[in-house]
Amino acid sequence: MLKKPLIAAILSVLIVLASTLVSVHARLDPICADFRDKFHSSEIPKGLTQYCSYSTEILQLAADAKLQTREAHDSVEALHKALGEDSAAKLFSRYQKLSAAISDVKASLLRSELSEADRQALERLDAALSSAQTQISESDYNSRTSFLLRKELGSFSCFVARLCGVRLPEQFA
Repeated sequence: MLKKPLIAAILSVLIVLASTLVSVHARLDPICADFRDKFHSSEIPKGLTQYCSYSTEILQLAADAKLQTREAHDSVEALHKALGEDSAAKLFSRYQKLSAAISDVKASLLRSELSEADRQALERLDAALSSAQTQISESDYNSRTSFLLRKELGSFSCFVARLCGVRLPEQFA
């Protein structure tokens, strides 16, 4: 007979808990890593790359018109460098910052005296930016992320996964 049954019970509970955490990590970490990796090959980064490219062209128009564009230029560089490296949530934050900066540059360009060719180029680039934004917003990545986190994993599994160090996929929001 055990001399200390309370200690044996506590040890048993700890062993079961540790085993559960190791099992959850072993099962969910590859699933979540694969899902995060798929983000970087989804339509969102492709749209962000296009958005950066068109933004750079707009910044060139602004530079030709002698407008200050340092903030927008820095935002393009930051987003471009972050593609493929940062999480979906961080990319979204950088995208929002760039979008606001480019909107300011476009407004400044519209107030300036542009040649007809530059005005047409700005209209073409604005349409291209809208197209890239549509590609980004129509991606099904966020709905697939929600489905994975809520339906396939569930809130308890997500809670346990965070406890054992699994990096869950983030939404682009």
